Amino acid sequence: MDNHKPSVIVVDDEEHILKTIGICLDASGFETALCSKPQQALDRLQHDCFDLAFIDLKMAPIDGMEMLAEIKKCSPETAVIIITAHGSIDTAVEAIKQGAYHYLQKPFEYKELQLFAQKALEYHQLNIEVQQLRKQALESRQQSNFITKNKHMLGQLDLAVKVAESSMSILIEGESGTGKELIAQFIHDNSDRKSGAFVKVNCAALPAELLESELFGHVKGAFTGALNNRQGRFELAHDGTIFLDEIGEVSLAIQVKLLRVIQHKEFERVGESTSRKVDVRIIAATRISPMPSGKAHLETICFIGSMQSVSSRYRYANARKTFPF
Repeated sequence: MDNHKPSVIVVDDEEHILKTIGICLDASGFETALCSKPQQALDRLQHDCFDLAFIDLKMAPIDGMEMLAEIKKCSPETAVIIITAHGSIDTAVEAIKQGAYHYLQKPFEYKELQLFAQKALEYHQLNIEVQQLRKQALESRQQSNFITKNKHMLGQLDLAVKVAESSMSILIEGESGTGKELIAQFIHDNSDRKSGAFVKVNCAALPAELLESELFGHVKGAFTGALNNRQGRFELAHDGTIFLDEIGEVSLAIQVKLLRVIQHKEFERVGESTSRKVDVRIIAATRISPMPSGKAHLETICFIGSMQSVSSRYRYANARKTFPF
């Protein structure tokens, strides 16, 4: 096909209509493929991409609605125009709900067909441009936080991308200032939860009694000053990711509640006896005291307290990453 011309495939089992549409679209600057048999068109669509498709609604053995469904599977970017008779308007409207651009009612004028084709092409080109801009914006978001040529760092980012594809909980260890939050954001942006919220909590910034309410929420009257029901950060992060920074500062009592969220995907607000379900990916981070050599200590205990807290650490994190390298 000529890559400089917009392309269109026309499918109609009435030869005279097929040829008429072909002549009109050729004169309008389109490169046109004509198919009198639906299966012939589907075979063509397996190998060639088209900007537009004009599909007759009433055909056999494959009708226009079936053709629309198949086109959306093999060439979802193609803008489909359904050609319909007066008595099939309801079906044509249903086709629009199923993904068709519009419908063209028989009989139609030469100029009407040209206008339909031009408007559909503009819609198709705009749709492609929007998809490209979204892709560029996502790629920019995923890559903008890191500028590095360090092979080891690039390898760690590749590992972060692979980890992002899973649903596992992650513990990031590193000294202050090594970019643990950036790594957490990077993992979220590369995961299937990227359209959900990325909720950040600094566990060291709040005392234990306030941290519990911040994480899990509370009900009215749960404590002095609880004047209304309040969602916690876990609820706000539903279908997304929660980042628990300075997890090593969390009390043993809250650790137990965190483990319940991890293991059973449920919690209670402060002052409430009813369990709530939540679907959230957990990424936590903790500081590591620098060794005399300046390198990170890999075995620092993440949860303070008793040996139970040490056990919690390994139940908590399915994957660990340490920074710097």
